[in-house]
Amino acid sequence: MPIRSMTSLAADLTHGLLSTVPHHLELVQVDGPSWRWQATTDGVGSVAEELTVFTGYALLGALRMLGFERFRACASPTCNGVFVDVSRGGRGRYCMPDLCGNRINVANHRERRNALGNK
Repeated sequence: MPIRSMTSLAADLTHGLLSTVPHHLELVQVDGPSWRWQATTDGVGSVAEELTVFTGYALLGALRMLGFERFRACASPTCNGVFVDVSRGGRGRYCMPDLCGNRINVANHRERRNALGNK
């Protein structure tokens, strides 16, 4: 499926997610001449509803600014994580480089060491 279609599908799914929670979006002024968007659940929302709205708009913002190609599955074979690659060059491979990436590096190091006959 082309990237443009995947972006449209991701946006549609996110809009569907956001439609499950009653909320409104408004432009509010902060600190003088600065303005920002604020999404608020209607009434008293549960923590899950608040997180749904927060996450939904964060995903839409990432789609808009970075594009769908920056949404990736972790490259570690033992991880099921997904992430948005916000690295400068767009070459991130792991959801948590210090954990998933380090595990791969240690495994590769041990394999090379064992291949040389060193224990």
